[in-house]
Amino acid sequence: MLTVYNCLVTQHDLPMVGLAIAICVVASLAAISLFAHARSIQGVRRLLWIGVAAAASGIGIWATHFIAMLAFSPGIPHGYDLGL
Repeated sequence: MLTVYNCLVTQHDLPMVGLAIAICVVASLAAISLFAHARSIQGVRRLLWIGVAAAASGIGIWATHFIAMLAFSPGIPHGYDLGL
């Protein structure tokens, strides 16, 4: 456990990690709420709500991982090319 804590303290920007956790929690709650709303609807509209819930979940997962990658500092030069 000490190794994991040491890695978090020395190689991660802790406020960015906190932001990634907050985004994960908010996106999860939004997706759960949207899926619960989809359960109460019948027909084709249900598929639309399931798609919206899946999109919210996917965007939340992507945003969480992207912020967490930005928080990581491996100690060697690196960068992100938005054009790719």
